[in-house]
Amino acid sequence: MEHRPLSIAGLFGSSSTGEVVADPALLEGERRVFERMAADEGLKPVLEEMARLCERHSRQPTLYAVLLANEAGDRLNVVAAPNMPPDYSALLGDVPVAADSNPSGVAAWSKQPVLVEDCATDPRWSSLRDLAATLGVGAAWSLPILSQRGKLLGTFSAYSRTPARPAPQDAALMERFAHIARIAIEKHHAERTIERMTNYDGLTGLPNRSLLLDRLDDALLSIGKHKPAALLLFNLDSMKQINDTLGYEYGNRCIQAVAGRLAAHVGGSLMARVGGDEFGVVLEGQDDEGVLRSTVQALLENITQPIGVDGRDVFLTASLGVAVGPRDGDDADTLFKHADVALHRAKQRGRNGFQFFDAAMNAPAARRVALLGGLRHALERGEFEVHYQPQVELAGGMLSGAEALLRWNHPEEGEVSPSEFIPLLEETGLILPVGEWVLTQVCRDFTELERGGSAPPRIAVNLSARQFMQPGLAERIQAVLKAHAVPAERLTLEITESLLMRDPADAERVLQRLKQVNVKIALDDFGTGYSSLSYLKRFPVDELKVDKSFVTGVTHSAADAAITDTVIRLAHNLGMQVLAEGVEHEAQRAFLEVHGCDRVQGYLTGRPMDFGAFRVRLEAEAGRRESPRPRSDTPPAPAPR
Repeated sequence: MEHRPLSIAGLFGSSSTGEVVADPALLEGERRVFERMAADEGLKPVLEEMARLCERHSRQPTLYAVLLANEAGDRLNVVAAPNMPPDYSALLGDVPVAADSNPSGVAAWSKQPVLVEDCATDPRWSSLRDLAATLGVGAAWSLPILSQRGKLLGTFSAYSRTPARPAPQDAALMERFAHIARIAIEKHHAERTIERMTNYDGLTGLPNRSLLLDRLDDALLSIGKHKPAALLLFNLDSMKQINDTLGYEYGNRCIQAVAGRLAAHVGGSLMARVGGDEFGVVLEGQDDEGVLRSTVQALLENITQPIGVDGRDVFLTASLGVAVGPRDGDDADTLFKHADVALHRAKQRGRNGFQFFDAAMNAPAARRVALLGGLRHALERGEFEVHYQPQVELAGGMLSGAEALLRWNHPEEGEVSPSEFIPLLEETGLILPVGEWVLTQVCRDFTELERGGSAPPRIAVNLSARQFMQPGLAERIQAVLKAHAVPAERLTLEITESLLMRDPADAERVLQRLKQVNVKIALDDFGTGYSSLSYLKRFPVDELKVDKSFVTGVTHSAADAAITDTVIRLAHNLGMQVLAEGVEHEAQRAFLEVHGCDRVQGYLTGRPMDFGAFRVRLEAEAGRRESPRPRSDTPPAPAPR
C-alpha cells in the first residue's frame, strides 16, 4: 500500500489543483522531467529541473530544494537547489532528522508537512532564528518524500525571503512535484540496487567475477609493455568440510570473515569473490616476480591465521594460481583462464600452495587433439555405450523413466568424461552420426525391455544444437521409432533453453513438427539461460527440468529455494510437468516433494548405469508394481499436458 502523508494544502484549506494541472507550460515541463528520467540523465539534473519548474510556476517568490536522506534515515543533505544562494548551505547541509531540527529535518522526522510562516516568531524556529535572519529567510515549508512503503527518501522544501504562507496553488504544486520526486528517487535507488546486484557479491559485498573481469580488462588496456598486471586466483581448501560438519550458514559466516580480513590485507588492490569459495585479486604495477611471490606468500599466510567465528577458531588453507598479463594473456578472459589452470595445478600438487602459470600447463590442448583423433574412429570401433540414469516419481517413488547418457570407453584413456568429448563431437559435426546411433541404440534397448515386460514408461534422449538444426529431424526420428516399433509417446527429447533461444521462431517450427510425431519435449537446464517466459508459453513443452545448480542449493540458499519453487509453480500453471536434476540428498528430495515437483533424477535415486544394470533395476521395479496394493477410492489426478 502506498504511504501518503498529510497534504500540505490540507494545513490551510482546499487548493485549486485544477488550475495547476491545466497549465500547458507546467505540463510541458513535467514531460521534460519524465523524459530526462527515462534517458537516465542522473538524479541531480532531474530534481534540479523540478525545483526550477516549481520556482517558475509559483504564485509568490520562493526558492525550492530537494534533500535526500542517508541510508540510515537520520540525516538529510541537499541534492538539488539550483537557485539557492551559497549561504543557504547552513540550512541544507547535514540536517539531522529530529523533532528539534529545521523544517526539513522536522518534516522528515514526523513524516508530515511542516509550515513555518514567520521564522522570526515561530517557536519551532527559535534555535535557528538568528541564522534565518542573517540569511534573510522569512518563511519555510517542507514536505516529506516517502516511498510507497512509507520509508523516508528525503524532503521537498521551499524558502521565502518574507514571512508568508504558500498560496493554495503553490501548495498543490509542491505536493505534485514531491510525488514526482519520489518516483525519480525510487527509480535511482532501484538502479543502484540492480547495479550492485550485477557487480557485487551479496554475501561479502566484494566485487563479483563480472566486475573483476571488467577492471582487469581496463588494467590490461592501460598497461605498458613493462608494467604487467597480475591476477591471483585462490580457492579456500577446507570449506566443504566446514559446510558438511557445521552447516552452510556457518560456512557463509566464515567466508564473510575471511573476505573482510583479506580485503583489508590487500589494501587498494581489487579483490573479488568469483565463486562459492573462490576469490581473485588484481595486482597492478608489480613487474618483479620475486615481489609477486612474496605478495602471494604473505596472502596465503594471512589465510592460514585462525579466524574466530561464533566463538570458534576456524583454520583455513588455500590454493592459489597466478597469471601475469600481458605475458600470460592480453585480455581478462585469457588471463582468468590461465590463472585458473595454475590454481588447479596448485591443488594437484597438494593444496595450501601456489603456482604461476606456465605455457606447459596447456597440456590439455594436446589432450584435446588426441581425443579428436580418437573420436573420429570411436563409433566404427564400437567404443560408445549408452548408460541410463533412472527418473523417479516423487508420489510413490516408482521409476517413471530414464535419461539416456552417452559414454566413451577410450582404448587407452579408459572412460572419458562427457564434458570433454561431447563438445568435441558437437564442434566437429560428429554429433550427427553419433546422435543417430544413440537414438537407434535406445530404441533397440527399449524393444528388448518391452519383450521382457519391464520397459520404463519413457526414455529421454538429449538433442544437441547441431541435431536440432538438422533438416528432416522429425522424419529421421519417426523412421527410427517405426523401425523398432517404439511408441513415439514413450520417447522424450531433451533440449536446452539456450538452444531454443538462438532462433526462437525456427525453434518453434521444429518443436511443432516434433510434436506432430507425438514425442514428448523436455526443456533442459531451465533457469540457467535466457528463461524467456514469453517464448516458454509458445513452445510446446511437456516438461521443465530444474537445473542441478538450483537443486543443490534449495536447502541452504533462499534464492535457489525461491527460484525452484517458482519454476515448479510456473510449469504447473502452464500444464507442464517438472523434473529436478542432480538430487543427491534426502533433504533436497523432501523439499522438492513438499513444493510439488513431479519427478527427480540424481545420485539419490540412481546413478547412471549400463544397460544390464538398468534392466535389473527395471525388473525389480516391475516386481514392486505387481505386488498387491490397498485399494483407493481417490480418482487419479488429470494427466499433465
